[in-house]
Amino acid sequence: MSEGHRDARLYPVAVVWSETRIVRERIAQRAQTDAVVMQTVIASMFSKEGGKVLQKLLEGMSDVG
Repeated sequence: MSEGHRDARLYPVAVVWSETRIVRERIAQRAQTDAVVMQTVIASMFSKEGGKVLQKLLEGMSDVG
């Protein structure tokens, strides 16, 4: 329900099972993205090149939509 399925309690079990797998994958991808961004932020503190990489990464993320 927290992932946008307000009526999940009404879904058949097979649908809930399938949606649960999709949500778990989405959460794992979000955690991976957060880790990459955090690592790049830390690297940007130590070099200008790291700052450029961070800027490029963030610009690329904002282009996705």
